[in-house]
Amino acid sequence: MSAYSWRICPRCKIKNDEANAKKLSGVEKPNELKETLREDYEIGIDEDGLFYVNYGGRCDECGLVYKFNHEEEV
Repeated sequence: MSAYSWRICPRCKIKNDEANAKKLSGVEKPNELKETLREDYEIGIDEDGLFYVNYGGRCDECGLVYKFNHEEEV
């Protein structure tokens, strides 16, 4: 099984929260976050009994990249 989804990037969220905290309340509209982090992942067991998980996330806005891979015999 493989899939992809879009999420809010944790690095962009931190930067956005910091920027919003500096704004004067009621004077400036807070910045809104967009889902810029694309997640691609695959999980399964192949015909030889190898269980695998592959994950990759990449933000189009700030360039954050994260990868995770795991395999083990069933």
